Amino acid sequence: MVSEHYEELCRQFLADQLGIDINKVLSVEIPSAQRPGLKQYKHQIDLYWETTDNVANYVNIANGKWRGSRRVEQGEILLLQQVKEELDAHKAVMLTNFEFTAGAIAAAKHHGIALHIVRPEFDTSGLSAKAGNAIRQEMKAMARQQGKPLYFHEIVHKTFDWAMVETAGSRPAIGPVAGTVPGHSVGALASHKAITSPPGKATGGGGGGHPGHGLGGGFSKGTGGPGFRTK
Repeated sequence: MVSEHYEELCRQFLADQLGIDINKVLSVEIPSAQRPGLKQYKHQIDLYWETTDNVANYVNIANGKWRGSRRVEQGEILLLQQVKEELDAHKAVMLTNFEFTAGAIAAAKHHGIALHIVRPEFDTSGLSAKAGNAIRQEMKAMARQQGKPLYFHEIVHKTFDWAMVETAGSRPAIGPVAGTVPGHSVGALASHKAITSPPGKATGGGGGGHPGHGLGGGFSKGTGGPGFRTK
C-alpha cells in the first residue's frame, strides 16, 4: 500500500463512520490568506467534508499518514492544529496505520484533535490503480468480496462522540467560495481570507457540540504522501 491507497481507505472509513456519501469526502487545495506584498500559497487537504444543521455549517478536515514503523510525532499534530486555525475549520482528525508518540497524544488532547488508527485488513498487494476514483472502485469490489469493512479501527483519542461536532463558538458564519471545488461550497475557506493587515489569532474552537455532525478531530498523511502541507 502507498499513500494514495491509504488516503482512499481513510475516505472510505470516514464515509462509513459518518454515514455520508463517499463523494462528499473531498480532497482539496485551499488558498492561504492574501497579505499585501506576500506570495499566496495553498494548503493541500487530504480529506475535507462539510456538515450542516439549522443553525450553521461546519467544516471538518482530516489527514491520513501511511507509515511503516515511524510513529506520528508531536510536531505533526501541532502543524495540523495550525492548518485548522488558518482555515477556520471546526474539527481536525489525524489518522495513521501505526502509532502516536506520547507527545503527539498530549498535543492532540490539548488542542482537541482526534486521533484514530485505521489499518488495512485486506491483501493490499491486490491494489493496482493509482488514480483516486480507480482505487475507490477496486476497494469497493474488495469490500463486497470480503463482506466486511476493509479496515481495522482503534480510537486513540476523541473529544466527543462520532455523532457530534464542535460548536462554532464566536466564529462568523461560513459562506461559499466560488470556483474552489466545482459543485461544492468549501465554506469559509477563501472568501474571508482577503485581508489588508495581519489577522489576529484564529479561534481554534472548543466547547460542546451539535448532534449529527462530523468526527472528533483531524487526520494526517503518511510517509511518501502530501498530507497537510503548504506549498
